[in-house]
Amino acid sequence: MKRLLTNAKFTTLSIIFLAAFVANAFVFQSPPVAIILLIFFLCLITWPLGRAAAPRESRSTQILFGLFVAISVTAIIGSAVYYLATFTEPVAITMVLLALPLAWLLWQRAPAAFKNPEPGHDPLLGKTHLIKKNIWAAVTVIIALLTVTVALIIKAATEEAVRSPWEIISPVIFLTFGLAIILLVTLLLHGRERILTLPLVSIALLVFLMVVLIVFPIGYGFDSFIHRATESHIAEFGTISPKPFYYIGQYSIVLFLHHTFLISIDWADKLLVPILAALLLPLAWFSAAAHLLKDKKSAVRSLVFLFLIPLSSFIVTTPQGLGNLWFLLLILLAVPRLLDRDNLPIWPIALGALATILIHPIAGIPACLFLALLAANPDEPKQKYPKLARIFSWVIILFGCFAIPASFVVNSLRSGQGLGFDFSALSPAVLVHNLHLDLFFENRFSPILDFVYLFGWNQILLLVIGAIVGIFWLWRGLMMTDRSNKRANGHSPLRTVRIYIAMAGVLFINFIVIGAAVDFSFLIDYERGNYAARLVPLAVFCLMPFLIIFAGRLLTKIQEKPTVLRLSTIILLAALITSAFYFNYPRKDAYETDHGFNVSQADVAAVNDVDRQSAGVEYVVLANQSSSAAAIQEFGFTHYYGEQFYYPIPTGGALYQLFLTMNEHPTKKTATEAMDLMKVDRVYYLVSNYWWQADRIIETAKTNSDDWWSVENGQVTIFEYNR
Repeated sequence: MKRLLTNAKFTTLSIIFLAAFVANAFVFQSPPVAIILLIFFLCLITWPLGRAAAPRESRSTQILFGLFVAISVTAIIGSAVYYLATFTEPVAITMVLLALPLAWLLWQRAPAAFKNPEPGHDPLLGKTHLIKKNIWAAVTVIIALLTVTVALIIKAATEEAVRSPWEIISPVIFLTFGLAIILLVTLLLHGRERILTLPLVSIALLVFLMVVLIVFPIGYGFDSFIHRATESHIAEFGTISPKPFYYIGQYSIVLFLHHTFLISIDWADKLLVPILAALLLPLAWFSAAAHLLKDKKSAVRSLVFLFLIPLSSFIVTTPQGLGNLWFLLLILLAVPRLLDRDNLPIWPIALGALATILIHPIAGIPACLFLALLAANPDEPKQKYPKLARIFSWVIILFGCFAIPASFVVNSLRSGQGLGFDFSALSPAVLVHNLHLDLFFENRFSPILDFVYLFGWNQILLLVIGAIVGIFWLWRGLMMTDRSNKRANGHSPLRTVRIYIAMAGVLFINFIVIGAAVDFSFLIDYERGNYAARLVPLAVFCLMPFLIIFAGRLLTKIQEKPTVLRLSTIILLAALITSAFYFNYPRKDAYETDHGFNVSQADVAAVNDVDRQSAGVEYVVLANQSSSAAAIQEFGFTHYYGEQFYYPIPTGGALYQLFLTMNEHPTKKTATEAMDLMKVDRVYYLVSNYWWQADRIIETAKTNSDDWWSVENGQVTIFEYNR
C-alpha cells in the first residue's frame, strides 16, 4: 500500500508539472513561473535517475547522480539533434515532455527497497539529534557575513574598464569573507551537523566563484562573449554554419534552459558553471570522502580542502570550465565503483564522459581515457578476462600519453592550421626547465601578500605533496580497510584506486609533450602556452581521492590535539582559503599586474558608434579584444569577409598582426593594408585611454587619419581611414 501511494504521488506530481509546463510554455510564458517549474522538474527527474544510476547509494548521493546524469543526457541528446538537424524550441520542449514518462518508467522499475531506504541510511542526514544553540548561532553569523560579502561585491559592480575586481572592491571583503570561513572551518572540523554544513559549503563556494559575474555585469573574458553569441545565433536559427566540431555540449544545456524554462541566453550561460560547481562539487566531494575515509566526520572535515584546489576555471562559464567541472565530477563519482566494487554501474560514468567530450575535447579526451581504464580494470570482480584486461589497460595508458597532442595534429589537418613538432625540445634539460619545479619563495616586504603568493604560486605543488602523503597512508593500510579485509579481498587499498595515479601520469606526460614539443607559432605570444596549462588542473583533479584521504586523516588527527593547535589550524586554513579567494581572480599588486581589462560600457558605445557612423559602408576595425568582444555581443557574427571576422580575434591572424603594427606606429599605410586584406574601403582604429602610450598613439593617429572622435568622455578614441 505504501508503495502504491508513493507511485500515485509521483504520477500525480508528474501530471501537474506537465500541465503547468505546457500552459506556461504556450500561453502564459512567465519567466518566474518557469524558474519554479525548472526546480520542480529537476526534483521529479533526479530521484528516479539517481536510483537507476546509483541503486545502492544513499539518497543524497542518488540526487547527485540524478542531476549529473540528467545534465549529461541533455548535453548528449541536444548535441545529437544539433548535428543531425537543428536544435529548436520544439525539440527542447519535446525533450521535457518525454523526460517525465521515462522518469516514471524508471520509478516503476525501481525495487521498493530503493524507493524507501531504511532510516539513517543517508550519510548526509545521519541520525536525528538536537542541534545546539551555539551551532545555530554560528550558522546565522556565517550567512550574515557571506551576505555582507555579496553586498560589498554588488556595491563594486562597474561598467568601467579595470584590470582586477580587487581594484574596486573594498578590502573589507577579506575581513567579512575570512571571518565567515573561520566559523565554517570550525563547524567542518567539528564533523557533525552535515545537514547544515554541506549547504553552507555550497553557499560559501558560490560566493567564492561569483565575484567577476557580479562586478563585471557586461561580461568577463573574451571566450565567453563568443560562446554566448554562438548560443544566441543557434537559439534564433537552430544552427550555425559552419557547425563547430566541439562546444555543442554546453550550448545544448544553455539552449535547453532558454527554450524550455525561459531563461535568457545571457543569464543561462553566465550562471551555468558557477551554480553547478557550487551545487554539485560539495556533494560529490562528500560522497567520495565517505567511501574513502569510511568515517562521516572525517569526510565532513575533508571538505575544507575543496576551497584549496584549482577553481579558477569555474568563475566564468566557458566550455573548458564546464568540461573541467564534469571531469572532476567523474573522478569523484567513480570512487564508489572502484572501492565498493558492485556498488555502481558504469553507464552513468560513460554518459558523463561522452557529455564531457561534447563540451570540450581537452577535458573530454582525458574523460574518455578514464572511462576506458574503468571498463578495462583488471581488478573488477566481474571482469571475465583479467589478463587481457590488464594488457588493454597498458595499451590505453600508452596511447593516452600522446592522445591530446595527437588530437591537435588531427585538428590542424582538418582546419589547415600550421602545427609543428620540435622533438629536440624533449631533451632532459629542456623538460626539467619547462616543469618549473622550483619552490617559489619571495619577499616584497608586504607580509599579507607574501603569504598569499607563497600559497598561490605553490598551490599545485602543495596539493601534489598532500596527495602523495595520502597515497603513502593508503599504501600503509591506515585508511579504507584493515589488513584482514585486505587479505580476504586479495587486493590492497592502493590497488583499487591506482587508475587515478595512472591518469595523473598520463596527463602529466601530455602536459610535457604539448608544452615542450608542440609548436603553436600560429597563435599570438601569450596564447601559446595556454593549451599545456589547461592540463595542469586536470592532472591535479586525478589526485583528488588521495588529497581527500590526506585532508580527512590530517584534520581528524589535529582534532584530537590540544586546543591551541586546533585554533592555530583553523586560522591557518581560513587564511589559506581567503588567499585562494584573492588568487582566484585577476590581480594588480606588488607581485603581479594582469594585462587584460574587462569589457566596459565605453567599448560597447564605441562599437555602436562606429556602426552608426559607417552609414552602411563596408568596413573593418582595428581594436583590442575588449572592443572585439563588445562587437560580438552587440552584433553577433553578422560581418565576415571570407573567413575573417571584421574585428581582430586574439588568437593570431593577419588582421590582429596589423592591429599590433598600428599600435607601434599608426599610419595610413597600415590602415590601407588592412583594407586590402579585407577588400573594403574603410578602416576604423579604436584606441582605449588605458593603453600604455595611449597619448602618443592618439596624437600620432590624429595627424594621418581622415577623421577622428571620442566616446564616453575620451575613454575610447575612434579614427577613421578611407581609401
